[in-house]
Amino acid sequence: SGYCKSRILAPSFGIIGSGNVAYAFAKAMSARNLKPNCILVHSQDKMKIVESELNVHAVSDYSELFSCDMVIVAVKDDAIPEVASQLIDYQGMAVHTSGTRDVETLCCKHRGVVYPLQTISKEKSLDFDTIPLLIYSDDTDDLEKLRIFSESLSKNVTICSDEQRKYIHVAAVFASNFLNVVLQCSSKILQDN
Repeated sequence: SGYCKSRILAPSFGIIGSGNVAYAFAKAMSARNLKPNCILVHSQDKMKIVESELNVHAVSDYSELFSCDMVIVAVKDDAIPEVASQLIDYQGMAVHTSGTRDVETLCCKHRGVVYPLQTISKEKSLDFDTIPLLIYSDDTDDLEKLRIFSESLSKNVTICSDEQRKYIHVAAVFASNFLNVVLQCSSKILQDN
């Protein structure tokens, strides 16, 4: 299988998705000599754009990911179950990047979560070294492999359960979004008076 121990020293990676999180991981990985072998893009129109912007081979067939040791599922939360159904026979490790989905959403044998606790956009340059990565796997060997991978991207890696990650995600969304509203209200009060 693509998950054999001899390949762990020089693992190969794939990414599913072409949004903000997929781009952030592709750029961070490439900067650390962990360049993805390929990135799965559903839209034929986006394939050339992704290849040009990320300098990574774009594919549209899930089977092209099956030779990778790890596949990062960086799609919207609602799309993860559909993507997971395409990875049932995948022998490598699949990890999603969701703050709210359980690890069991991925149906394959080797699975995990690597959730960046950060608002991410394509336009904003990120220092991935400082981004908190919350990781989890329901298998101790897979968790160790995920920890090694994550620590190669960030100096701030924390292992936490699915339930803990959900609470952290909700707290971060609340702090990030609602603080902005409160500041806008404060500003309006001051401007009006």
